[in-house]
Order: sequence, then structure tokens, then C-alpha cells
Amino acid sequence: MTIINFQCKKCDTEFDCKTGEILFGDILSFEKEIICPKCGKLDKDEIALTELGQTRIGEIYISEENSVKQSILDLCDEEGTGFEAINDLDRSAFLPILFGIEEAIYLSYKKDSSLEDSKIIESLKKLRDNIFSDNTDYNDSENAIINKIKRVLELNSFSKRDVLLSISKVLNSVKLHRSTGGKKGYLSFISGFFNQLKTKKEEY
Repeated sequence: MTIINFQCKKCDTEFDCKTGEILFGDILSFEKEIICPKCGKLDKDEIALTELGQTRIGEIYISEENSVKQSILDLCDEEGTGFEAINDLDRSAFLPILFGIEEAIYLSYKKDSSLEDSKIIESLKKLRDNIFSDNTDYNDSENAIINKIKRVLELNSFSKRDVLLSISKVLNSVKLHRSTGGKKGYLSFISGFFNQLKTKKEEY
């Protein structure tokens, strides 16, 4: 959970806000809306980072830079979960990495609504076959999945087999939802899931 300290330019109030995913570029982009406790929802030009907020942003940026420099292979644990396959009984052991992959796909779809399940299938096949190679070029959505997997591996013990099993599990899910729900069957499914999850969090 990412929390950044902001200052509202309308009323000068300093406040903490859950930003979700942060995209670094010429202008910072936040997954969630920035909401001042007094003024409500704010646009980007209506907020400023406090000194505390700048420090937190810097920590996150350095952490992500270090993560990007490490390879998936370097971050994998030798033993991992110890499971040979993902089934209903042991699926919970893989939830952090499965959730991470699907969240990255969901965020890519939020940025590019033209995405279709077929493109996700292509990307997941490419990742499954090349993720431990240093000689593969990836598009933005594929790199987003890789970076999410890296962050999961930094906090959890998963092996090379676990990573491949998880990618294959999500790939099979995309194929299933596409076969029953059309060209955006899977993307519609995960959008509904994450939007519902977001609503529940906001209620709490």
C-alpha cells in the first residue's frame, strides 16, 4: 500500500493519500485519485508534494530502479513453494505472484483500452518462453508484468518453476475467458474484479 503526503494548493492542507501504483516520467502519474479531506478530488496541478512526500517518492523510485537492475533469475529462490503444479488446493501459495501478474495486466488495460485478450495471450506466451533470457525485447505491458513479478519476488520466496507455473496459470485463464466471453472476456473479468476490490477498500 503506497501512501504519499501531499499539500492541497486550494486550501494548503497537508494530508496522506493512498496513491496505488506510481508511474515515473516527466510528470508523476498515480493509479488512484488524489483526494483532499477538505476540497475533495484534486487534479495534478492542484497538488504539491510535501517534503515528506518527496522523500517517500525518492525511496520508491530508488527501490524500483534497484529492482529493475536485477534479473528475474537473480530474484528467484532455489526451493520456492515446492509444488509441481497449481491446483485448487495449493493455489493460495501462489496468490502473491498470480495477483501481481493480473494487476499489471489490469493497469495496462486501464492505460490502453484498445487492448484485447489476444494481445495478452501473445505477451504471456512470450514471457513464459523468454522470461529468464536477457536477450528479449518487451513492450510496455510486458515490462510492467516483469517489474511486478520482480517486486513480488523481492518480498516472497518463489522458484523459477513457480514463476513459469504462475504465468501459465494466468495464460490459461485468459484463454478460458476469451473462449467464453469474446475478444475482451478476460480483460472484462479482471476489470470487474479489481474495480470491485477497489470499492471494498474504499468502503473500509
